Amino acid sequence: MDLNSQRARSGMLKASFKNSAIHLAEYDTFILGISMNTTSHSGQALGKIVELINSREHKKDIINVGDALYRFTYMAQGMSEEEATAEALKLGDDWIAQNISILEGLESDWKILRWSSFLEDPRFNGYYDQFAKAYEESDLLRSAIARDIRGFYARTRGSEYRPTDLEIECSTRFFIEELAVYAIQFEDYPSAQIYAGRELESSKLARLGRIPNVPQGTQNCRFFRVNIYDVPANENVPQ
Repeated sequence: MDLNSQRARSGMLKASFKNSAIHLAEYDTFILGISMNTTSHSGQALGKIVELINSREHKKDIINVGDALYRFTYMAQGMSEEEATAEALKLGDDWIAQNISILEGLESDWKILRWSSFLEDPRFNGYYDQFAKAYEESDLLRSAIARDIRGFYARTRGSEYRPTDLEIECSTRFFIEELAVYAIQFEDYPSAQIYAGRELESSKLARLGRIPNVPQGTQNCRFFRVNIYDVPANENVPQ
């Protein structure tokens, strides 16, 4: 039984913004980030996020499906980049097939953007190179990415786990690529960034303009964290 099923049996899920969402009113566009193999980004939890998004006035929703980015996770397990990319894209295909009916509940104009669309953008290689150079030159960015890597493996493998050299290499590429893609995404779509999970430290540095000599598109967004939590079955929940 998956986590969504367990939650459904014990009660119901609810979604809310972790902190004040008053600044959402400043944005006509919301971008919902989707990570692969993340329970709070699919099924019942996604349905609650859609309800939360619908409760805020705006004009457009973009669903950023981070499937191709997940190839780095497979590469860290020893797959070739070609094999890893194929597996990651299949994850995206499956996620869309399983969740499209939920997304159809969005009340605004909406569309799906898959990660590979940003990799094909003519700006991507140059932006990636600039962030990679910043990683080499900036102690602040290197430290932030190191903390993001430790946080990822602590969440997925336990606090005592120490990632291998290959896992660190692939994770570093993962986070540098994410920075480059976000720079393109928010350059094209100034927006509220909505995500069921914590903001990465490296992404926050970019959003706050604290990484010098790199594209600054990420400053066109504000991050809004969504919390997904259980409401006990016997609790009277206002509708």
